[in-house]
Amino acid sequence: MQSGGHPLLASHPFAPLLTDAYAAQHPGVPSPQAIRSVAVHLLTLYGVLVRGVPPKNALQIRLERTTNFSCCLFGTQSVQSEA
Repeated sequence: MQSGGHPLLASHPFAPLLTDAYAAQHPGVPSPQAIRSVAVHLLTLYGVLVRGVPPKNALQIRLERTTNFSCCLFGTQSVQSEA
């Protein structure tokens, strides 16, 4: 579907990352929840843009990081190093 001769943004592969980019830049009122939210969105952007996770998996990254947030901050989950 097209809008004004241009493809709709929703069909772009990186469209799911717009939410993450916006949320990371607009955290709202400072609070522990806002800090966690920004961290999850930044981890999602990092996963896709740096680690090469397919953009279509952005939601999966968000859900995993929301569920296992403490492991990301405190190292309670083992992480394999890249050798």
